[in-house]
Amino acid sequence: MKFTPLRCLLPVFVLLTSISQLPSAHLLRADDAPRWELLDPFQRTMTRAEFPSRLDRVFSPTGVFQKFLTYDGDSVLIFDDERHEQRLYQLQFATDARRVVKRTFHTLEELPALKNPPDQPLRGLRIALDPGHIGGEFARMEERSFKMNDGTAEQEAVQNLIVARLLAPQLEHAGATVLFTKNDLKPVTDASLEQCREPAEKYVRENVATRSDVRAMGELAREAFLLDAVRKRMELEFYRNAEIRARAALVNDRLRPDLTLCIHFNATGDGDKPAPDNRLLVMVHGGYTPGSVDTPQRKFELLWKLLENSHPTELAAADAISRAMAADLKLPPEPAKFDPNSAVVSDNPFVRARNLIANRLFHGPVVYLEPYYQNNPTTYARLLAGDYDGERVFDGQRRRSIFREYADAVARGVIEFYARHTVAR
Repeated sequence: MKFTPLRCLLPVFVLLTSISQLPSAHLLRADDAPRWELLDPFQRTMTRAEFPSRLDRVFSPTGVFQKFLTYDGDSVLIFDDERHEQRLYQLQFATDARRVVKRTFHTLEELPALKNPPDQPLRGLRIALDPGHIGGEFARMEERSFKMNDGTAEQEAVQNLIVARLLAPQLEHAGATVLFTKNDLKPVTDASLEQCREPAEKYVRENVATRSDVRAMGELAREAFLLDAVRKRMELEFYRNAEIRARAALVNDRLRPDLTLCIHFNATGDGDKPAPDNRLLVMVHGGYTPGSVDTPQRKFELLWKLLENSHPTELAAADAISRAMAADLKLPPEPAKFDPNSAVVSDNPFVRARNLIANRLFHGPVVYLEPYYQNNPTTYARLLAGDYDGERVFDGQRRRSIFREYADAVARGVIEFYARHTVAR
């Protein structure tokens, strides 16, 4: 289908028409209120004790969402304002019996019913691979074309896609149905850059043109600055909003995986300064900030992810995958530090909860992978070497292809995780 200009800002929601039906994608206009009735199948599926526990530990550990809630017996009222005057929705808690919801993924409790043979632990499972970014002609726009000194520019989208292509056959060999959100260097969205002009102009008009430093510019300088700001915002709307939301529609409506793996490489934010080492970061969904619960639609998104109950499966998968990656790649975790955009959700130092647009809009368990630092000199040299058989020497050490090293570690983690739950005992 073709997108309207507002398509670039539209959240993608999954429609559950009944408990027994699988969801289908539903697109809302940017100025529409969420269709709260889409949460109705989740009524009485979570107890009063479970709801605040999950909220406090994972989704809103700083209490930003709790300000909009009032508990009333066996239900909770959700409001749009902290004064609790604009009521949005009422969720009923499970009491004597839980309501059964037909989900599109196997929960931890459902996995043992697969009773798989030891050599096919992933049989009956659908795993989606989401190689991050678009690449190709869009790499400069995405600011995901990287080089050190006078070296060749490396596109992260290419790196991610190589890993995904190496990973897929290993998961298939273990019995999985592997699905790609993309398997080339083209965007998933069929929106055009020009279609993102209207929301970009609106954003710049409301958030940039009103700044005191911009108003202080000379007339011609201000005009040039704002035209450039619109162009940059158009590009951001295209590759971050339109593209990721198109992938979400694909995941939620067609692929319907048991697990989605978002494949990325990391980098430090120190400008041109080389990273002295390499680290591993694996993310699950959670850690909402004040700015991510400030509209009814964003409140709806938080509740959907909480109530779909993907977190236990997601966290268990992230734990197993991160431990396999840490052992095989020999990477330490990101340094422990206060970060208002992420939350600690377990005793595993490699795993953090963060509210990213992909793991928020993709339904079902999502594990977001970010190993290595691209701006580490050794890592950069290994990336430039591309994929290869055998070993090559980097900094005096014989090393396998960094792409195979990455893919093999993820494959081992995924297979070991599911084998614990699916193989008949």
